[in-house]
Amino acid sequence: MVDLKSFNYPKDRRVFILDNEPRHPDTKKRIQKFIDNNERVVLWDKMPIKYKSCKDINAMVMAGWPQKEINEYLENNIISGLNAQLRFNYWSK
Repeated sequence: MVDLKSFNYPKDRRVFILDNEPRHPDTKKRIQKFIDNNERVVLWDKMPIKYKSCKDINAMVMAGWPQKEINEYLENNIISGLNAQLRFNYWSK
């Protein structure tokens, strides 16, 4: 598990991007920890249907998703707090 106190990077400038594994217990546990600590995370619940099966950024690139669109997706889906908890609950079902 990640020790959040060990990060020297400013909290307002960091974002955690974990794999798109909504049913994997370890991934869910890590994301929940970040949300509980009001960290910013990227959630995968709004991915285009043709890329839903991609489990990470590398898989997105291999599936042909253009880099610009991947970056836009990541930037547009950085979330924290209660909104993150609501989206996480939906994504992890």
